Parts: sequence; structure tokens; C-alpha cells
Amino acid sequence: MKNGLSTAKMVLIGLANDVYTDRRTDLPLTEYPEFYQGLGLLVQRIDQYESLGHIITDMENGKLEMIGYFQEDDEAVMDFLKEVRDSM
Repeated sequence: MKNGLSTAKMVLIGLANDVYTDRRTDLPLTEYPEFYQGLGLLVQRIDQYESLGHIITDMENGKLEMIGYFQEDDEAVMDFLKEVRDSM
């Protein structure tokens, strides 16, 4: 069985990749390097999580809004936890 924390990180990283890929079409090619630097910083932040609790706290506090987890959106957190469970 997979570890819950590592699975949660992979779910978030996959979502981040999807969001950045979708948003890139609104930019000229010359802006890609700076734009994708944001993805790199986000993946770095995700990889630094040490517990599921820390991830959920950041979601609840709006620190992951750039990938769709808005402050105090309990339903989104529950959907995330279900996705993590289903991915294990």
C-alpha cells in the first residue's frame, strides 16, 4: 500500500501540472520560462510537506489557491482526501 503523504503530494503535483498546462495557452511563448518557474516553486513547496495535516491546513488557509483550494472550502478538502484515498 502506498504512503498517504506521498500519494497526496503526487495528487497535488499532478493537479499543479494540469493547471499550469491549461493556463499556458493564455501566454506568449516568451513568458513560459517565468511562468513555469512558478510551477517549480509550487512543486518545491509541495515536496516540503511533512504531513497530511500540514497540507490540509494550507488548503484551509488559502495557501494553495493557485491550484483551486480556496480558503475554508471544506468540500474541496474532502474531495482531495477522497482522491488521495482512491489513488492508494
